[in-house]
Amino acid sequence: MGYTTLWKRLTPRQLSVAIHTFSLVSIFFEGYDQGVMGGVNSSPTYVTLVGIGTADGKVTDTTHQGGIVSVYYLGAIFGCFAGGWLADRVGRINGLLAGSLFALVGGALQAAITNSNFMICARVLTGIGTGARPILVEL
Repeated sequence: MGYTTLWKRLTPRQLSVAIHTFSLVSIFFEGYDQGVMGGVNSSPTYVTLVGIGTADGKVTDTTHQGGIVSVYYLGAIFGCFAGGWLADRVGRINGLLAGSLFALVGGALQAAITNSNFMICARVLTGIGTGARPILVEL
């Protein structure tokens, strides 16, 4: 029995608790992401790495900074649409796993950024995963 069928061994109550826990964690991370990005955006190392400001941490390109932060929500929009489609194709639980993997990979890539474009792609991936998970829980 694989990881994608583990949920079949759960009782209906256990499955409901697991699904609601995933939903809670997803919504928590959406707010947590915004809070963390506020701290990251004020880090001098990050500011110079992505090219939005000077070495002392002063942001000079606020449009670029806002784009990096908000592209997460663009990914979440696409994740919402993809989540419904995926749930129809592979089932709700397997779709939830796929959405969680997108968010996990995106988060790991955000931690490993080397430039602005890398960060933008990582934030889109994280947004896709975060956007897909609540849709899958509600279906």
